[in-house]
Amino acid sequence: MWWYPHRNDPNVFYTTFENMKNNASAVTLDLAKFLGEEYIEAIEKDSAVLDNILLYSGLDYMKEERDYGIRK
Repeated sequence: MWWYPHRNDPNVFYTTFENMKNNASAVTLDLAKFLGEEYIEAIEKDSAVLDNILLYSGLDYMKEERDYGIRK
């Protein structure tokens, strides 16, 4: 895995599927901090932002909406 030594580089956000599955909220907050202060501030200002991120990035929602906008 050529990329693995870079997992701690300052411009790399590294997590695992297991981390996301076990604590999506904490990983999402960590990602917001990584992306920049404005993202964590948006989440802190309005808890609905985090709720929506978790809803729309969840496997159940993506399974349910997988055919949205696709013509058959």
